Amino acid sequence: MKTAPIALLVFLSLNLVCPQSYGPQTRQQVSSPSIETPADPEISSNEKIVDELWIQFRQIRDYIDTIKTQDRFTELIAALHEAAQIALQLNRQDIAAWQLNNIGYFSILEFKKRTDFDRRLKELDESRNKKNRQHLSREVKSIFFEHIELLEKASVYLEQAYDIDGELGKSDRTEKIYNNMKFIDWVINFTHN
Repeated sequence: MKTAPIALLVFLSLNLVCPQSYGPQTRQQVSSPSIETPADPEISSNEKIVDELWIQFRQIRDYIDTIKTQDRFTELIAALHEAAQIALQLNRQDIAAWQLNNIGYFSILEFKKRTDFDRRLKELDESRNKKNRQHLSREVKSIFFEHIELLEKASVYLEQAYDIDGELGKSDRTEKIYNNMKFIDWVINFTHN
């Protein structure tokens, strides 16, 4: 047996006329009694928690936008991690995967900055003298090794992002996570060989 929605039962029990079913009527002709239904405290509490989490997420996202162009790498990584955790609590795996990927992305940028990555690789690539090239290669590996921990830590977050992303449909995010993982693998292999 199907039951009618509560609002319909209340409506019928009050013997009210539905304005849409009997043509146009003015506000004065139809009164809308206010019927208060007791709120389900569990639902209200859950909605409040979700609202609070979204507020926290937006605040942390604004904070990230503020500090990502400043030289505050440690704070940025902590904020991105917090955003990922909030997204997981909100059951938004897609957002969590992006935030974890962003940890990898910003770690790669920081690694490149600290090691002067582009200039060093260009110099190594343009070196034609075998002896000089070997010397440059050892120097580059040594400098990379000093900062490799940045990428090793980022790799852990990227693996988490990859696992989460694997449960979702393929997207632009999937490729970006994969490319960041591939870059880190290349640098680690280059540095240790």
